[in-house]
Amino acid sequence: MKTVFIINAAGQIEQVNYSKLIWQFADETTTPHGVGYRLHIRQESWFKVGNEFYKQQASAEDSANDIERETGQRPLIEEVTLFGGWTWGHLGNFPKRITVFDTQEEADKWLFERAEFDFQSDCNTPMIFDSRAEAEQWIVENNSDE
Repeated sequence: MKTVFIINAAGQIEQVNYSKLIWQFADETTTPHGVGYRLHIRQESWFKVGNEFYKQQASAEDSANDIERETGQRPLIEEVTLFGGWTWGHLGNFPKRITVFDTQEEADKWLFERAEFDFQSDCNTPMIFDSRAEAEQWIVENNSDE
């Protein structure tokens, strides 16, 4: 876990977990399940025929039938798990899939990068420093009586 240093509201240097700090500023909204992050990941079952993915099994069956008619060979229909990046939309209504990932790791990376963007865009976030010495130097430079 990466740690960083911030100067808290009391003017004290505080060591914090970078990931926990980022998630404190991620955009939230009301959802059917209570307050939650606007962007989120949903594990989803899809059906794969060749290199094509279908959300509905019936669509995958139709595709497999078309391929069988054209080639004389029935392709395998494979059920796969994908990870959808979703938004709850305005006021937690109208959920929408934004993107799809092959692995949980890719989805988690995408989600964290969006949370970092929220952090960087929020005017209320604290400055972060890589070391206590950097934070101390900033205090010295910005609290002089010059």
